[in-house]
This record gives sequence, structure tokens and C-alpha cells, in this order.
Amino acid sequence: MRQLIRYAKIYDGTGSDPYLSDILLEEDRIVKIAANIDSPADMVV
Repeated sequence: MRQLIRYAKIYDGTGSDPYLSDILLEEDRIVKIAANIDSPADMVV
């Protein structure tokens, strides 16, 4: 199952400011973090 989370607030763990981005998940793994992901998904949040 592919899930797309739109406009998530990303904290990367480096101490820099968080940013907004899309996250694409496949099964239980993150496969892509990028702005405006245009990929088919079974569920969009």
C-alpha cells in the first residue's frame, strides 16, 4: 500500500528549522520526501 502525506512538518534531527514537505510511504518505509510529490497513492492524507 502506498500512502502520501501532504504538507507534513519535517524535523530532520540536525537542529535546523522544520520545513513543510510531502512524504511518500510504501508498506512501512519512507520512499521519498520532497515538495509536491506527484505519484499515485492508495491513500492521501
